[in-house]
Amino acid sequence: MGAVAGSVLNDCAALAGSQSLLPCQESTGQRSDRLEAMMQELFRLHDLNANGTLEEVELVKLNEKIAILHCGIDADRALVRNRFSTIFRAELDPEGQPVPYTKFRRYMFRMLDALDPDEPTQAMIMDQFIAEADLAIASFPRSL
Repeated sequence: MGAVAGSVLNDCAALAGSQSLLPCQESTGQRSDRLEAMMQELFRLHDLNANGTLEEVELVKLNEKIAILHCGIDADRALVRNRFSTIFRAELDPEGQPVPYTKFRRYMFRMLDALDPDEPTQAMIMDQFIAEADLAIASFPRSL
């Protein structure tokens, strides 16, 4: 479970320690060009079929691949599927419909702000997310 929690998208509830307004519910501001470019790259990596939107199945499949990289073939893929379908529907689209970059961006920056508001730290986190996604895609190139 630790590897799954550390993978590309984390749900906001897991990041908050109180019952009040979650940090990931706060609005996001302007970002540096570097962080914006990293976010666009992360979205591109998530968009497995390159159609310009993030689909629920893409989020699930990419995180299954990442879980296998972390845990090996014994990764609990059903747990990963359930977790990331739940995140997609709770944070991106309740009907499971594809979402544009802007929705992905808004969620990811809220999540990053909840983890750490320091932009250099956010860049390091994004580097890790990008590296994991890139490695997962390279390791399992033929699976959506």
